[in-house]
Amino acid sequence: MRRTLTSSTLLAAVAVALICIAPAWADDIADHVVVSEVLPLPADGQAVFVELYNPTGQDISLDTFFLRSDFKEEYPALSGSIPAYGFYLVSTAQEGWPESWPTPDLVAPILELGTMSGGVALVDGTNTLDMLGWGISPGYFETTPCNAPSSGESFERKSGSYHDDGDGNGYDTDNNIFDFRIRSEPEPQNTDSDPERPPSSADGVTWGFLKDLFGPQP
Repeated sequence: MRRTLTSSTLLAAVAVALICIAPAWADDIADHVVVSEVLPLPADGQAVFVELYNPTGQDISLDTFFLRSDFKEEYPALSGSIPAYGFYLVSTAQEGWPESWPTPDLVAPILELGTMSGGVALVDGTNTLDMLGWGISPGYFETTPCNAPSSGESFERKSGSYHDDGDGNGYDTDNNIFDFRIRSEPEPQNTDSDPERPPSSADGVTWGFLKDLFGPQP
């Protein structure tokens, strides 16, 4: 009897093949808190924010953490904790925070970000954990800074080499231009937002890749 391959069968076959070679493509998921989304140049009705993400399975105290900007020497100390697979939201706006956005965990007006060119660093004690830079010659960046944003666009860290919403924002190759993507509609998240577990290396390679290749499957 003649058999035809359905798209689901083909998808499964390709998935198996990719899982077998996954170690060569393994995603780099951070094992520490990272900068996950930044909006440096808000449009009307928006506000500057820095979002952090915890890709680990344990709550992490932020009492020794602070943020640095290359635009201003003063920097805000963080407090409280960031939940496992969760987020922490820092705003610079004392007024005008959008009602549709979640409430910031910390309001830090002393944190000023450069707009067309700038950088932010996440520091724990004396250890710099993560940096994001954009534009020309920022003070803080990893390998290659991102391009300057347009008004209202945020930088969002990807979940893996192929981004998948809902899989967190833990992808970290220490190269800003590879690790982040532009969001035309920012989506800040705070400690009360739903946790997002990062994918395993194989999941990050196969599922995100296959959805890009074949589209959503029934």
